[in-house]
Amino acid sequence: MPPASSAPTPPPKPTPAHHRITVRATRLARTTATTVASQARQVPARVQRLRTTTVPRLGLATVHGRSMEPTLHEGDRLLVLWGGPIVPGRMSLVRLPDSPGGPRPLSVKRVSGPEADQPGRWWIERDNPREGVDSWQVGGIPSEDVVALVVTRLPAFPALRGSLRRLTRGRLG
Repeated sequence: MPPASSAPTPPPKPTPAHHRITVRATRLARTTATTVASQARQVPARVQRLRTTTVPRLGLATVHGRSMEPTLHEGDRLLVLWGGPIVPGRMSLVRLPDSPGGPRPLSVKRVSGPEADQPGRWWIERDNPREGVDSWQVGGIPSEDVVALVVTRLPAFPALRGSLRRLTRGRLG
């Protein structure tokens, strides 16, 4: 059954450990002769204010299969945001349920919305009704199985491939 539009949005999903970039930040006051004593008393409070933030990471994905035609085609390259938000109506990389003879495949699907009767699960659909698997066959998928947001389809310029690969590995510039 397709999701109801009045269902509350579940909390953000945790990001898998191999997709996390941890950033720690704290605000430091300027040290002057008059503030040294007061800052000495504030050190424990400053340590307590350290925050850990998860920053989503950009990556590349290649389309294999025809389940998202006519929107995406075999061989299309996608810029994805690992650990990005789940946005109804947008395409995402999702981990499908176990298949009988193999591992849980990653697949590009369109997130329709949260399931009305099962909080924390999302209804996914394919664009091509004749190919692939979606929630009509397997039901809603858990939030943690929506692993990346598709940012855009990349143009097929062979000269850009090396630059994009370096960019997603943090070596550009």
